[in-house]
Amino acid sequence: MKKINLIDFHAHLHLHLDVIGKSSDACIKENCRAMIDPLRPFFLRVMWAPYEKLGYRYFIRGNSPLVKPMERILARVLRGVPSQNENSLVAEMDRQKIDYSVVLALPPFAPNNQILECCRKQPRLIPFLMPERNVGAAARQISDFAGKGAKGIKLHPLLQSLAPDDEFCIESAQAAGSHGLPLVIHAGGSGLLFGKTCVPEFNVSAFGRLLAAAPQTRIVIAHSGLWEYSEIIEVVRRYKNAWLDISFQHTEVMAKVIDAVGYQRVLFGSDSPIGKQEIILKNFRALNLHETESRAILAENALKLLNMD
Repeated sequence: MKKINLIDFHAHLHLHLDVIGKSSDACIKENCRAMIDPLRPFFLRVMWAPYEKLGYRYFIRGNSPLVKPMERILARVLRGVPSQNENSLVAEMDRQKIDYSVVLALPPFAPNNQILECCRKQPRLIPFLMPERNVGAAARQISDFAGKGAKGIKLHPLLQSLAPDDEFCIESAQAAGSHGLPLVIHAGGSGLLFGKTCVPEFNVSAFGRLLAAAPQTRIVIAHSGLWEYSEIIEVVRRYKNAWLDISFQHTEVMAKVIDAVGYQRVLFGSDSPIGKQEIILKNFRALNLHETESRAILAENALKLLNMD
């Protein structure tokens, strides 16, 4: 069997972000910008391009008065990010020498059935599916997902308008654990990132309550909390069932995450296609870690969570 050297634990397919403006969700801002946004090229040039050149370095923190205006602009930028299908993702993986990618469903932007079908076409893609509150009990959905071949579960509190410690999220985490499936949950920012004006930034302590309520479930805190990484680290470091992925993080933050929770609980991730695998790899390699630590974060930790070791 070929040795697995690199797994991206956070990637997406078919992100139909134009659904934001067409959604029936009453929480979504009515005047949400259309896909044709005359100011988007300006924001991409003035904000996004420098952000990428700086390797996803944050100059704001969670309590800054600039956070909310920035999130409103990011919502417009993100909806202009080109989508990718299973073939274009695998092509980029080949360029970056990535063996496997975990693909996270995000209904309605990336529906569960579509993600399953794409992963069947490309066996190097690993499907994580999302239970939906309007579909029924989380435990029943997750049992169905496991039967269909899902390798993990995804939750996105901002898109789902659910606090991380909401009963539905706790049920989802516990059900994932009962099936031996890891769970990835978004952390960082508020609903403004997705045009949702009534979904606030959740108190990071809610992640601690989720971890405590499902101690047998391996829970991955996505993005290490984005610009709220310090608060996230402080809360989750005490829970042995918590892992953090380093998607959308600069080298300096990666070092802080590894120092806080140990390299055994850190995962490489990119958030492709929004985040670039090439940039995250460059940031990671700038750490100059010992080979043992590097192998663990790039592949071995993921293999254990995916029961592929």
